[in-house]
Order: sequence, then structure tokens, then C-alpha cells
Amino acid sequence: MQLTNAYSTIANNGTMMKSFIIKKEFGKDGKTIFESKPVMIRQVVSEKTAKTLTSLFTGVVDRGTGTDAKITGVNIAGKTGTAQRIINGEYSSNSHNSSFVGYFPAEDPQIIITVILNDPKSGEYYGGKVAAPIFQKIANRIINFSGTTNISTQDYVNVNYKDDSKDKSNPEDVTNLSARKILIPNLINLRLEDAKDILMENNLSYEIVENVSEEKNKNAERQR
Repeated sequence: MQLTNAYSTIANNGTMMKSFIIKKEFGKDGKTIFESKPVMIRQVVSEKTAKTLTSLFTGVVDRGTGTDAKITGVNIAGKTGTAQRIINGEYSSNSHNSSFVGYFPAEDPQIIITVILNDPKSGEYYGGKVAAPIFQKIANRIINFSGTTNISTQDYVNVNYKDDSKDKSNPEDVTNLSARKILIPNLINLRLEDAKDILMENNLSYEIVENVSEEKNKNAERQR
């Protein structure tokens, strides 16, 4: 929570706000019993300094150690972290805490995510390699969650479609396709399994098509 609050301060132009866990509590009758309100603590750094740090954090994701947190169409500001853990009173070179903290969109932050792994055992332990990809998966789910279209203009893709169930005797039903659009999540650069999960969550049917260029290359190799 402290780490998240520190980065939130930078995302909030240097202003530290009071953290809270519960946003709102309702009674059985549906009426609000309690609601947390934003409470300013103090201005920690200047707005200019905060914007400079955000610019640096964006660079970390675009071309630094946090590239595995990058999401197409959304500016991510974040920082990786890797620290040796204390084992038996001494810092250990074989045990680490790995982290990534990021917020987006960088130009107008709305969401911050902190990922911390305690002694990862995947073979990698740098924050940019083990924590940043987890951040990316969580952020993608949030961005593509049904109804969350105000984070980026590229979160969803407009697709025209023809509804065959309409009465074809009405010319408007056939030709006026611009009036009927659906939104599909932006699945660019996602792993196949992650893309399938997002489509299922949005109740969208799909068909998997093999990469044509890869198939051509395989055929060419066989002919040689």
C-alpha cells in the first residue's frame, strides 16, 4: 500500500491522497451507509517534478527494463524493482523480491497496479521479466473489460456488421451498416490464450486462423 501510494502521488501531479480500502458500503435497503471521500494529505513534490518523473517512467516501459508491460495504444508509466531478500539476517543472492508498479494512461492516470512477487522461482527474478508481464495481463483485462472505453481510443475496434435476422425487404436494414456497430476488444500483441479469455468474457464468438505467412514458409522449407 505504501509503495502504491508513493507512485500514486506522482501520478496525481505530486499530491498525496489518503488511501482507503472500502469505497462504499450499502445497507440491505440499497442505501449508502458509508462512502470514502478523497482526502488530500499534502503536496509532496511540485507538479513539474511529478510530470518529469512520469515522463521518465513512460520511458522505462517504452524502451527500458519495463518493455514487457507495454500495451499497444495505451501510454504506460511504470518502474521495475528487484531486491535481495534478507535470509538469516543477511542479504541473499539467491532470493529476491521482484516488482513492477505502473499507472495509465500516463497523460491522465486513472488506474495504478502494483505487482510484487516474493521469491519467484521461474528461473527469472528481475522485476521487468516476472512482474511486468503480470501487470500487462491485469491491465489488459481492465482495459478490455466491458464498458471501459474511456481509457484509450484504441481500447476497442469498431466493426460494421450486417444483421441477417433483419427483414431484407427493408433496404435500410441491408445498406445502412453504419448505424449498426459492435465493439471488439483490441487483441493486438496478446498471447492466444489471453485473447481467447477476453473474447469469452465479452461473449464474443471467434475462429482461430493459422498464420498464412508461417504456413507458406513451412511449405517452402519442405520443398527444399
